[in-house]
Amino acid sequence: MDAERGKTLFAERGCVICHSVNNVGSNTATSLDASNMNIAREPFEFFARMWRGAPQMLALQQADLGYQIDFSGQDIADIFAFVQSREIQEGFTEQDLPDHIKEIIDNGPSTAID
Repeated sequence: MDAERGKTLFAERGCVICHSVNNVGSNTATSLDASNMNIAREPFEFFARMWRGAPQMLALQQADLGYQIDFSGQDIADIFAFVQSREIQEGFTEQDLPDHIKEIIDNGPSTAID
């Protein structure tokens, strides 16, 4: 698992539209700061929680991005590594966000599922 790659994916794929890390992103969904996460540090529990939230996440992705985010198993493993790494998260800033992602956050991400 590669936490640096996970940081890039978290920003570029749009996870940050709903989740925040290091006070960067939205509070539409749970903060994924490693320092205060109540989510299990066990990867299978992390994946199970994603699975349980999948219908809502897919609807919000469609509403905010206009498409469903496509992740490989490696992508999810790398994002898991990022949400577990305080060190890598400390370097996560708004400069890591692509312009189109910043715009969605600035305009207010979707919070309701139609």
